[in-house]
Amino acid sequence: EAFAEDATDGLGAAATSLGTIPASLTGFAASPDGTTAYAIDLAAGILKVVALAAPSTVTDAVALPSTARPPALARLETGGKTLLAVASRTDRALYVLAADDLTASSGLLATISLDRAPEFVGVGPEGVVHVVTEAGTALFLQAVDLAPLVAGQPAILAGERAIPGDGFRLVGLL
Repeated sequence: EAFAEDATDGLGAAATSLGTIPASLTGFAASPDGTTAYAIDLAAGILKVVALAAPSTVTDAVALPSTARPPALARLETGGKTLLAVASRTDRALYVLAADDLTASSGLLATISLDRAPEFVGVGPEGVVHVVTEAGTALFLQAVDLAPLVAGQPAILAGERAIPGDGFRLVGLL
């Protein structure tokens, strides 16, 4: 549901239904203007594009390789281009997709091989994403600069760093 803007209270009291989307979607990321969202159908290993307008529509993003099994995604803007960084456990890869070309295989801009299975992707400044990977109970953090992709250059992959500790860990990035 969506709420209209209210100059006095911020949000209006009445919600407008935008329709329904499958309940099985995870890893939700939305555009700042609220028109489009991206989510993962974890069971099928498919990236979905969700139009957030009444009625909402859900389509498959075929730019993601069929071998991918994504647990996480991130949306970012760099160099005037909107990108999606999609992690894949089974491929131990970070797939970088052009958000404006998700319905064709040409939307796959880069496949970045990782040493370990990725579990989470977070957006940093200026086209950088941070990938949390795991090996058993050990966690690692790796930065990837995706900004060069917009200029047709390869992404820059930093060396991974171990995240110390056991059990639940909170990682803050500046």
